[in-house]
Amino acid sequence: MKAMSDQARVVSSSPQGKKLARQRRIALLTASVAVVAVVGWAALSGRGSTTQHSHSPLTDHEYALALDLARQEIGRADATITSATVTLGYGKVTDSNIGYACMSGRLLNVLLIGDFPHTTTSPMVPRSGETSKDLTVHAVVLTADAESGRACLVGVRIGDVVPEPGAISLRVG
Repeated sequence: MKAMSDQARVVSSSPQGKKLARQRRIALLTASVAVVAVVGWAALSGRGSTTQHSHSPLTDHEYALALDLARQEIGRADATITSATVTLGYGKVTDSNIGYACMSGRLLNVLLIGDFPHTTTSPMVPRSGETSKDLTVHAVVLTADAESGRACLVGVRIGDVVPEPGAISLRVG
């Protein structure tokens, strides 16, 4: 053990040295609390905040992107909508059917149910003895990147279509 000199003992045991050490601890503690507060505020604001829409896992930004995408598709298709919903999915889409990949890892799955008068499907030749199916399009399904809002997959559904359980309603009208 190294011996401390008398002069060092005087400095370390002086009230001035203790006061300086205490001030440093207080400054360090204050800075730490400030950093924690800023990090906590950043985590709760912006992209990280969840939306007020039905306790959803979507952020306000993601909800707005889904709503905008739904409104664009409704206008483009001249559709009359009875239901517009969104669910959040996870993954990436690299094999897009409209030319844009979804690479953020979060996917917005928008389901529009209603009447799509200008959207058609190819008729299928019924097998012998079968009646032909109703091929009227009753829903459009859009998958979009949750960061950009850009769709990477578009599909249609025929027959009876209902919203997915737990889907968040989009107020398109």
